[in-house]
Amino acid sequence: NPPLAEKKDVLAIKEGLEDGTIDAIASDYAPLPRKTGIAGFKSFIPLSYGLVLEGVLSETALKEKLFINPKKLIEGGGYKLNFRLQPTHHPTRKKT
Repeated sequence: NPPLAEKKDVLAIKEGLEDGTIDAIASDYAPLPRKTGIAGFKSFIPLSYGLVLEGVLSETALKEKLFINPKKLIEGGGYKLNFRLQPTHHPTRKKT
């Protein structure tokens, strides 16, 4: 947020990912009404993988920027991360 409207901004981000200036890729998962655009987290991984398909990042580099580097950055600040998926407790999951 906000969207990258200028092509030069998109190119600069891709260049930063390639040359290591950008260490991590993260998502601000904030559920928004449907009219505001595409679904956040459900689109995050496929859109990120587009960087591999475009040749911007290797699969290994994408994995590092999505998972390994954010963990290192957060733990470097003195916090300990311990992720657990709880599929039955998801506040935004549609109730059926």
